[in-house]
Amino acid sequence: MGERASFETFYSRYIGLIYSTVFRVLNNGSDAEDVTQDVMFMIWEKSPMYDPARGKPLTWATTMARNKAIDRLRSVQRRLRLHDEVEKE
Repeated sequence: MGERASFETFYSRYIGLIYSTVFRVLNNGSDAEDVTQDVMFMIWEKSPMYDPARGKPLTWATTMARNKAIDRLRSVQRRLRLHDEVEKE
C-alpha cells in the first residue's frame, strides 16, 4: 500500500509538470495527454529501477517524459512523410 500511496502523491504533485514538459515538445494537447498518461504508467512500472544516486526522482521523470514526447513527435513526422510520399505517387 505504501508504494501506491507514494505514487499517488507523486502523481498529484507532478502531473502538471510532466504534462507541460510533454506539451512543450509536441505542441498538441491531445497527444500531450496521451503521452503524459503513458509516462506516468512507465514511472509506476519502472519505479523499482530508479537509482537515487543518479539524480532526483523529478529529473528522472521529466527526462522520461521528454524522451517519450520526442519519440511520439518522430513517429508523427514519419507518418506524415510516408503519407506525403504516397500522395506523390
